[in-house]
Amino acid sequence: MVQVKPLIEDEDEDTMTSGSGGSVRMVMKMPNNELYLDQSTSRIISKQEFMGKEYLIEDTVKLSHWKFGNETKVIQGYECKQAYYTDTSNPNQKMDVTAWYTEKLRPFLGPERFNTLPGAVLAVDVNNAERVIVAIKLETRELKKNELKIPTSGTKTTQKEFRAMVDEQMKKMGGNGGMIFRN
Repeated sequence: MVQVKPLIEDEDEDTMTSGSGGSVRMVMKMPNNELYLDQSTSRIISKQEFMGKEYLIEDTVKLSHWKFGNETKVIQGYECKQAYYTDTSNPNQKMDVTAWYTEKLRPFLGPERFNTLPGAVLAVDVNNAERVIVAIKLETRELKKNELKIPTSGTKTTQKEFRAMVDEQMKKMGGNGGMIFRN
């Protein structure tokens, strides 16, 4: 069983200053999402936050059609190998995914649903840097008894229903995940 939680960091204190002497500070928080993978049943239980509400999504593990590249690079001290595939499951949005994984750590570990490679996924690039996820800290230690818990709180829904709700809300906000700011 595997559980992945986002790293909660202190707020960034950087401020962006405009040329007119004023300043603007915009803080974008990532939602608190948890992913629980039960390898024995090939089930994923995901607790996701959206618009201030928590949802519990249960799904099966979907194996991606990874192809393996020849490139390697070091991430957090681990030599990683390249794997890639193109996801065409959503007809409105094709995704070219490149992942970097290490065989030095156990397989089936990785962010979100990028966890079906023969090693731990330490970096993911979607659509040529449109979205990038990189491990910034790795900690190996013995787990405490009952430390990994299946998420149970939240409104139960399917991945398809959750995706439709998110897409509908994004349309209301101005299109493909964009935001409209009005005075």
